[in-house]
This record gives sequence, structure tokens and C-alpha cells, in this order.
Amino acid sequence: MAFREDDRGQAIQIGAVLLFAVLVIAFSLHQAFVVPNQNKTVEINHNAEVQSQLQELRNAVHSVVGGTPGSGVSIGLGTAYPSRLVALNPPPPSGQLRTVGTTSAQVNVTIINATADGETGDVWNGSARRYNTGGLLYVPNYNEYNAPPRTIYENSLLYNSFGEESLALTDQSLISGDRLSIVTLNGSFDRAGTHSTTVDPEGISTSERTIAIEGDGGPITLNITTRLSPDRWRTLLSDEPNVVTADIRSAPDTGAVPAPFRRVVIPLRSGEDYTLRMTKVGVGTGTTEEEAEYLTDIDGDGSQIVQGQRQRVVLEVRDAYNNPETGVRVNGTVAGSGFLERTKDISDDDGRVAFTYVTTDATATGTNELQFSLADPTSNFDRETGPDVSVNVTVSKRNEGGDQAFDVAWEQPPFQAGVTSESLSSADTPRGVPFTALVTDDNRTVALATVDYAISNASIVTVVPTEGETNATGYNSTDVVRQQDGRTRVYATSSGVTDSLNYTFDRVLYDEFEQGTLPANGWIYRGNGHGGDGGVRDIGSGADSGNQVAYINGDGGTISGDRSLRMTYPIDTTEQDTLSITYVVREDNTGSYDDPEVPGAGNAAPSENLKLQYRSSGGGWVTVDTVSSKTDDPADLPRSYYRRVQIQNIDNASHQNFEVRFVQGETTAVDEWQIDTLDIVGISRNPITDLNGDPFANFTLSPQNPSAGETVAFDAARSDDPDDSITSYDWDFGDGGTGSGRTVNHVYDSPGDYTVTLSVTDEFGSIATKSRDITITEGDGGGQTVAFPDAFNDGVAPNPATDENESIPPSAPVGELRAFTRLQQQDGLEAPFYETGNELSIGVVTRNISAGDHTLSMNYSKANNGEDFTVVVVDEAGNELDSATDYTLSAKSGSATFPLSTAESDYIDQTGNAYFVINDNNPNKGNTLYFDDITIKVN
Repeated sequence: MAFREDDRGQAIQIGAVLLFAVLVIAFSLHQAFVVPNQNKTVEINHNAEVQSQLQELRNAVHSVVGGTPGSGVSIGLGTAYPSRLVALNPPPPSGQLRTVGTTSAQVNVTIINATADGETGDVWNGSARRYNTGGLLYVPNYNEYNAPPRTIYENSLLYNSFGEESLALTDQSLISGDRLSIVTLNGSFDRAGTHSTTVDPEGISTSERTIAIEGDGGPITLNITTRLSPDRWRTLLSDEPNVVTADIRSAPDTGAVPAPFRRVVIPLRSGEDYTLRMTKVGVGTGTTEEEAEYLTDIDGDGSQIVQGQRQRVVLEVRDAYNNPETGVRVNGTVAGSGFLERTKDISDDDGRVAFTYVTTDATATGTNELQFSLADPTSNFDRETGPDVSVNVTVSKRNEGGDQAFDVAWEQPPFQAGVTSESLSSADTPRGVPFTALVTDDNRTVALATVDYAISNASIVTVVPTEGETNATGYNSTDVVRQQDGRTRVYATSSGVTDSLNYTFDRVLYDEFEQGTLPANGWIYRGNGHGGDGGVRDIGSGADSGNQVAYINGDGGTISGDRSLRMTYPIDTTEQDTLSITYVVREDNTGSYDDPEVPGAGNAAPSENLKLQYRSSGGGWVTVDTVSSKTDDPADLPRSYYRRVQIQNIDNASHQNFEVRFVQGETTAVDEWQIDTLDIVGISRNPITDLNGDPFANFTLSPQNPSAGETVAFDAARSDDPDDSITSYDWDFGDGGTGSGRTVNHVYDSPGDYTVTLSVTDEFGSIATKSRDITITEGDGGGQTVAFPDAFNDGVAPNPATDENESIPPSAPVGELRAFTRLQQQDGLEAPFYETGNELSIGVVTRNISAGDHTLSMNYSKANNGEDFTVVVVDEAGNELDSATDYTLSAKSGSATFPLSTAESDYIDQTGNAYFVINDNNPNKGNTLYFDDITIKVN
């Protein structure tokens, strides 16, 4: 039976068509949106991976420094999308890695105004030295990841470039403290595609060698070719203390370099010594080898021998990067008497060559010049140029004995203006001052002559040894060892002839660090913003003297900067011709160890060595001795070093305020240096006719800035007499008033400028005077105008002999305050507020303050600029007087002044006491806060 108008079959067909349309739309949406988003994720992940690979490549380039072969690094130029059954992928993303600038002479790093000592100075003479370099550029070609960064390596830095903006992926290592590390890139490399490629850095000129450079009357500057702006380099170098970041600028020749490069000038701080290490690294093809640039003497120059002896002379061939050149022939000749033997005239792997200078009994005495050259020294020899080197050897007459009378003369300190340092062999070596005698015969030096030594007063000094024999140049030395301050006559006798002179010996400093803490010994530890520690510790019988030692303990961190132990009070050394410093330093035998810090010893970092420095007249620090770590083997520790330094006629020393410090300049050090028995003896040469030493006068006053009507205390404790005692102290206060005695008080009735004069007289009637100008300010009728803290609370258990009032807020203090008395006058000395567990909360109180409007003043410093401290004024119960007012010490150092609010001043008016609390705003960081003084002033 059939039905009319039956359309059920059409409905099924229509449904099928609609279902197919839905599938087509879904596939189109998947292809248009899902696939691109998935592929974009793949591209972003690849870009992060290739950036990590480029960081490995950057590190591989820099590992070539020191001659370590660079390791090959695989770089994935492109990537692949996941396979799809139905949807379609675009072509796989690719990338390009290529060198840029390495073949252009305009792309270089230029070092300007750098000079060096010795033969190296023939090349490093202040002129501009240019070194071609370049960079590596990775450019990705993605389908979905829009505007990906270009990744660039240049000038030790790897960074992402987003047009005008950049993001650093690594730190720069071009400049670190006083170290300059120049790594140049050479060769051509260009790979593009979707595959991976391997880059093998090749060491072309490498060595651990560094040279010491300084500015020639001005700053050293680095002119670098870079894609980054001067502003970006200011940011990158903002933490480098020796970079004058404010003067980083575009170079005048910036227009001469090809785009997108520019030239940027980076000036370094003047008056500093720097170490320079240079490395040339090749990648790809077309690399160029370095050739011999200059010769420098290593051993033999200035040597002194006797007729018939031989002298070995060692030279080194170096390229323009100051690195050794192998297989280079060096020629030599003698411009004088004697002859040369060619021991090894082709440079070895260390760039070294050796010759032997040979003399006979007939060789002429005097100084003979040995001439060496990379060319022919007999033709156009120029000792002032790099390829030529002049070595001087002095030949002396052999002593034939007999009864002839020689001439003998003291070559006493000062021998010359300068510094000499040496390592004493053991604890038994006399820790005295070397005095040297010269024996001559008819103005010719005499070798192997006997010299006897004596003194007129053995209670002042002794001589060890009392007899010696002159060397090839006619010199012999003995140690003059101080027993006590005073004046004595020193004798040198040879063949019946005697020379004698008078000397005053004055021990100006002797520290054994036996007082328990650094401040108690008059020293302070400065950590300069990073970890590590310093102080005094008990090591028992292992100490050189007593049981205590001062120490600097490294933490193995990575933040650059110095750690130091520094004197906190000055010494007047204006009366001395020479300062002799002896000290003992130990390497500890506990904890971790660094590699030996001797240049050339493994992974040595010589800047981690311990340095002894003195304060210059310009306020900076001058290094006079360096002690190298010799071992990383615990079985070889502890090891003691006995050191002696002489400072002779140093014009740039601040003799009226002489200070010394011990410094370790690297935070990667993990070992511990221990210092003990520091002894500084001042020596002055005096006329023969008078053995009485004149006294010297000096005094202090308190307060430092007195006002009219205020009592001023004068103290002449710093006066002294080198060999006798002071019998009288006489004062002229400049306003008509006088006084006598070592300590006196005086009140000035009127404000104004006055000259105070102290006269001291010794037992023999010798008089010395000291004058000082002081300013008396306007008073307020005799009331209290300035007040310093006189008590504190830091949580230490009460001890009437050492601690202050426990009730001063805060009630639960954290931290420790040492050398509290240094808060009580403006004298330049600092009281350290030590944190405990990176937290600080210490209360101090100032009493008997006059009514009025008040100002809180503080002279302070802190090593870490990223940590703030807050000063809060409270009542005697510890409650903040004005909750809206906190005073923040945010700068690294300063002289902060804060006018107190009305609520704070009103409370002080009522009680006469001011309580305030110093808090740490950032307990996550460790830092120490130093105060010279904290003062409440009445306006």
C-alpha cells in the first residue's frame, strides 16, 4: 500500500548534509585557531630553549680564558611542529645564527690611557690600543610567535633585543672591581635553517696571565662598539665602584661604525691600579692568528754578580693580548764586557726564552747592558720599543783579602722613596728593620768583605746578626730589632773603618688583638654589602701571641666588593723617616678552602689575596704588601706567614692621620685569614751631636663644636716624648686664658674664632708646641644646646662594667651595639650596630635636654644600599610619640637631619629625656649600621 506525499527519505538526506557542514566548520575552526595556538606554544618554548643554549655558548666562549679548550655547543636553529592526522602545519620555523662585526675594523674595543711598569710599559704607554671584536646574533623566523626577540652576544653580555628595549640574560664580566677582562670574538660564522648546528669556540690567544695597568695622569677609558645605548650601559655597570657611570657617554667617533652599532665611552676611576686579562676567541672560519708583539724581562734584570760568575736571564715573548707566543726566536748580544750563551732562544709553550750571561776574572766591573730583540739587536736597537729589551747586570770586583782599609757607609733608611716588602722565613727571624752597609775601595764596591755591627744602647735596640759578609755588589744587611722606644747609635765596621749614625725608634702601634672584640682593639670590620664575617676569635696556643687573632672569613658568595679590617683611630707619623711594619697572618685549618691564589696555580684568583694598605693623603688606600694563599689542602694548614714591610719617605701618605687596614678583595673566597701581632715602628735619623729626642705635642677637645658658655675639656694624652718623659703641659686658650696640666677645662664667654696652643716640655728642657684653631658658636645663655646618647639597651645581660640601662626601650631588643662611647662625640669614629639574625631593634637615650624645638642629627653609613633603617622617637615605655613620623636612613651614607614633630618636642620639654629606637626595615637582609654620632640639638 502506497502513501501519497511520503517525504521521510528527504529528511535523512538533509540531516546528513547538515552534519557534514558542522564537521567542515569544526575542522575550519581547528585549523584556523587551535593549530596556530598550539604551534605558537611550540615556538615560544623553542625560543626559551635556544636562549638557554646561547647562554651555554656565551659561557663556553669565556671558559677559553686561561687556555682551557672551549667546548662545542649545539644550537637548535629551528624546531618542528607535532604531526597532525587531519590538520595542516605551515613550514617548520627556522632561525639564523651568525657573527656580526668580526670582520670590520671599526668594530673594536679600545683601551685608552693605560700604562704599565717595566718593559711592558714600552707597549702599554698610554696610547690607544684597539682590538677587533664583534658579536653573535640569533634571529628566529617563526610563523605564529609575533615579534620574538633577537638574542645577541657582545662585550661579555648576552641579552634579548626588543627593538629599542633590551633584557640582559647574563651579567657583564667586562669590568669587575679592579679587574678588566677583555674577550674578543674573531672569525666568521653563519648558519640558517631548521636543524641544529654546533659552535666550537677556539682559543687563539689565551692565558691566565694578567698585567697591572694604571691611568697616565687621568682615567683609563674603554671605548666599546655596542648595540646598546650609554643609558643601558650605565644601568649594567651601576654596581661597579670603579666605573664613573655618570660619565658613560657616546664616543665622538660613534658615527664611524656601521649600523646598528655605536661607540660608547666607559671611564674608570682615576688613581686606581687595575689588572687586565685579554683573550682572543675564534668561531667559524677565517680566524686570524696573533703574532709576537713585544718582549718583557722575567728574571735577571738588575742582578749583581762577582767577576767569574754566571747570571741566568729569562725573557718572555708576548702578543698584543699580553699572552705568550710559542716558537719565536729571540736574539741577544752584550753591549759591554762578557758574553752570552744561548740556553734556549726559541720560546716555549709559556713564551719563555733563556740566556746565560758569562763573566771571567777579567770582565770589567760595573753595569753591563744585555740587549735582546725579536729582530737583530745589533741593528737599530731601541730599548724604548716593545720588540727590544735591555737587561742590566752589575759585575763587582772579587775581594782578594789583605790588610787594606775599605770604606764603609750606612745605606740607612730611607734608601729611596718607596715601599719594600718581604716574607720572613719563620717565627725565629728577627722582626726588626733591615739596615744595610756598603763597603767600597776607591769608589769600587767590594764583595766578600766582613762587616761587624754594634749599638751604643742595647736596651733600645739589638742587632741580629752582629757580623756579615758583603755580596757581589758590596752590600750586607743586619736586622735592628727594637726593644723599647728611645735613641741609640748604630755602628758598621769593616777592615777597621767605622760609620755610625743616631736613630730614634718609636713604636707607634702594637696590636695583639687580645681585647676580645675588634672595637675594643681599636679596629672595625667592613663587609661592603655582602656575606662573610670579621672579628676576633680565640684559637688558643696556635696564636702567635696570646690566644686571640683578628680574622676575615669569606662566605664564597658572588657579590663583588672588599672585606676589610681597619684601624679606627689615626697615628701621627710626621716625625718618622721610615715606618717598619711586621705582622703575622695565618691560613686557618677549619672549614672550606680556595685554590691557591698564586698566579698560574690552577683556578687562582689573585685578587682574593690578603692586602696590607695604608691611607694616602688623598683619602684612598695604597697597597704595600700582598699575601697569597698557598694551599687548599687541610693537611697543610694552618700555615703562618711572617711579613715585613718598610714605607720609606712616602710623599702621598697621610702622616698626620696614618691608618692601615687589611683587605680581601673578592667575595668568592671561602677561606679565613687570621692576623696577629701587628707592630709598626717609626724610625727617624738624627744628628750625631745630640742624643735627646724632642717631644711632640698633640691634643683633643670635647665637644668638637663648643658654644659660648659651655665647658670645653682639653686633653694632651696624645702628646709623647720618644726617649724621656714630658714634665709640663702649658695651655694658651687664645682668649687671654691659660692653664697647665695634661687635662684642663675652659669656658669661652663669647662666640668667635680662637687659636689654642699647647706647649710640652721634656726632662731635658726641649719644648714642642701644637696650635689648633677652634670656633665658638653662639650659646643660649648657658643652657644645654647639644646632647649625645648616654645609655642604650641591646638585649645583652646587664653588666655594670660594660652594659647600659636595661630598661631603655625597646623591651625586647634584637642586635648588638659595640663601642657605645663613640656615639658621644663627633670625632669621625664609628659605633657599629650589629644585626642578629638579620634583625635590628636597639634603643638609645639622651638626657638633660633643654626645652625648645629639637632636631635629631645622625652621621651614619651602611654597606648595603638596598636596606633601610628607621629611627622612631618613643616615650620611656617604648610607645611611639608621633605615629605619623618615622625617620628613614635609606642612603648608603650621609649626615641626616630630622626636625622633630611638635608631639616629640613637647615630650622632651617635659622630661628632658629623648628615647628613640633604631629598627631594621628589611629583616631578610644582613647588614651592619655604623654611627659616628647621634645628636639632639635645640634650635
